[in-house]
Amino acid sequence: MTDVAPPEQPGWYADAAGAWWWWDGRAWTSAAAAAPDPRTGVDPAVARSQERTMAMVMWIVFLVGGGWIGALVFYVVAKDKAFVRHHAAEALNLTLTTIIPQLLALGLLVPYYLDLITSTDEVPSVTSAFLIGLVLLVSLTLVTYAVAIVGIIRARRGRWWRIPLPFHPVRGVVGSGEEPYSVA
Repeated sequence: MTDVAPPEQPGWYADAAGAWWWWDGRAWTSAAAAAPDPRTGVDPAVARSQERTMAMVMWIVFLVGGGWIGALVFYVVAKDKAFVRHHAAEALNLTLTTIIPQLLALGLLVPYYLDLITSTDEVPSVTSAFLIGLVLLVSLTLVTYAVAIVGIIRARRGRWWRIPLPFHPVRGVVGSGEEPYSVA
């Protein structure tokens, strides 16, 4: 790149062959890179790394306590980041798929707790419905945690992962086997 006069400002510049080079204000990079995003001027490799990190953070927020609210925030905020939006949509799909069994499990737990609260003299005996509800609730929680952990790993690796669910009600999810662009 010695035949090109150095620009005044640091940034990405294209040579005659169409390769992009970074000028840091003193010297050119030693190798050509992918073209930066013309809207932001950000190197695509940096943008992909940021998307992977943001998707991973979304799953961590989902796991640690944000749940569907955290996933919804990422889904709404990440309109221009398809990879993050995809993972947020998958988290929302997981929530929508497990909400009915969770409500059913809670419904099985409520009568025991009402008896416990209203009972004045002794502790009521545990019913089979209570035990079924407890096992169902614990099982669903463990499955949700496991799926979120796999989501963290897949997001970090840049994978467009679809949770194996019977349906995906939240739109914006990449179809099975589809990857619009590599984030790895």
